[in-house]
Amino acid sequence: MKICLFITFLMATMMSSAQVLDKVIIVNDSNEVTTEHTFVDGDSLIFNIKCGNLVNQSLEWEACVELQDNSYMSLIKRHVTSNNFGFSISPSLFTQSNIKRIEYQNDSCLYYHTKVFLYEGMGVLDSLSLYVNVLPSKPKFVRLSLDGIFDYNDCCYNDSAELRVSFTSNLMNQCYLIQIRSEDSLFLSQIPDPYVLTYFPVTSEEDAYYHSILHKNADWGQFYQIISQNKYGSVVSEEIIYTTDLIEDVSIRDAVEHFYTPTFIRNAYSEILTRCISYKNGLLYIKGGEGSVFSIRIYNPKGVQVMSYLISDILDISFLPKGIYVIRCSEINKDREIIFKISI
Repeated sequence: MKICLFITFLMATMMSSAQVLDKVIIVNDSNEVTTEHTFVDGDSLIFNIKCGNLVNQSLEWEACVELQDNSYMSLIKRHVTSNNFGFSISPSLFTQSNIKRIEYQNDSCLYYHTKVFLYEGMGVLDSLSLYVNVLPSKPKFVRLSLDGIFDYNDCCYNDSAELRVSFTSNLMNQCYLIQIRSEDSLFLSQIPDPYVLTYFPVTSEEDAYYHSILHKNADWGQFYQIISQNKYGSVVSEEIIYTTDLIEDVSIRDAVEHFYTPTFIRNAYSEILTRCISYKNGLLYIKGGEGSVFSIRIYNPKGVQVMSYLISDILDISFLPKGIYVIRCSEINKDREIIFKISI
């Protein structure tokens, strides 16, 4: 009796370790490929069982996809009814948000790792690993530009600048532009923390090599990314667009650099002017010398000038809507100026 049990166990072990699934897969009823092949949307896959006598036993097959925690989720599970079985690649199979995305160095494509199992009872007879390429590839920027008419006095583009982006992304049929913006800063020199993401659906023009989009509401000091999307999911670009880096005009870059400096002052009287002005409870206080007059210009979070006054003591700005404002203060007839931000 023990010998019979051992022989039964040995036969089961030998059968489970033998190759039962043919490594040659039939795609779209005609092409013969192996597991090194990458499968795409719409492909119809047929798998052959090498041992014909096994179909008379209680066999099942299952297609699974790898998840982010390295476990496998079942996509399809069926009983074996003949010497072959199969399924088609379609969006309805890959609906879970936690599917693991496989990446390779120097390859912008993303893959799903799927695995086909053949079972007898509770045991695995054989399995095959497959890789499916159905997601858009990661957007790669080809050309970037920021164009518009720059207002040097207000240090912004009139009617905003036009941001043009050309990029590559295979399998994409729709895209979004993401703006990375801050709630407490006007213009930025680094990615804000924390930040708010604003999504702009954009129409892309496509030629033989890349996609091109135009965003007409840009300016310097802003950050953007691209999202490529299709019916299988979306992919965000690793690269981040920093619009200030796109300014080619040296004079504009100089103006922006000066605006970035919170206490930029043109001469050695900077400390004196810094001590002259303060803000508290909706009031700007100026403490200059006798007869001193100061020019105050105030810009809203969009860079638009909202106030311009000549004052010598106090200016009430408490009526302005809540937000971050930029103040430019200069002393009349003296070569000194300070630029700073306040929160109302």
